[in-house]
Amino acid sequence: MSDNGGASSISTFAERNQICPSSVYAEIRSGRLTAHKVGRRTLIFDNDERAWRESLPKFKTDQED
Repeated sequence: MSDNGGASSISTFAERNQICPSSVYAEIRSGRLTAHKVGRRTLIFDNDERAWRESLPKFKTDQED
């Protein structure tokens, strides 16, 4: 992910976030991840990726309340 306002393809996004492409499409369909169509390509802008990652639930251990 760059800070220059770039964008990623579905496959690049999936690889970078260690999820499968079908999970990326599921996140888009659910509305949790914003994607943009550019011609036939589906792109995810860096700021949308950042917002998605920040919205993920935090993992809690048994010691946390």
